[in-house]
Amino acid sequence: MAYSFHGFIGAEGALSGIRMRFPAAKIIALGQDVFLVPLTGPLQQQMNGGEEPEPLEGFSILTPPMEDVLLEVSGAGTVAYAEVLQWDGSGAAIVWEGGSRQRTYRYGQHLISRLLRSFGVVAHEGQDEFTTMGFAKRRFTDDWLLPG
Repeated sequence: MAYSFHGFIGAEGALSGIRMRFPAAKIIALGQDVFLVPLTGPLQQQMNGGEEPEPLEGFSILTPPMEDVLLEVSGAGTVAYAEVLQWDGSGAAIVWEGGSRQRTYRYGQHLISRLLRSFGVVAHEGQDEFTTMGFAKRRFTDDWLLPG
């Protein structure tokens, strides 16, 4: 079954820095003091200044201009970028804090659950963090913008 997600996860303060700079950014409360900004096509264009730079090594979407923004906003709180493409088995994530890269996750089982645990997310009984925070209900990045 296809699954595709690209987005920013983190503290509300850090993600607010993205929202203030880019009108296409939408902040979504996941619960447990964790927030999400889906990386939609319009937001990607805004963050890249209308250009099409090459992605960072190991990523399909994340670019140097995006990382520059994330380095800056991580001064206000921990922020991460995750991309998962389940049909081809690829995915990766980076966590920034205090203006620097802290961790890089390469594809592996339960990438988003591991990332969510690093933000202190606790799974509900019988679920993993991925399901607890609603990622299982939304198969594609743009699904996060739909009601419900």
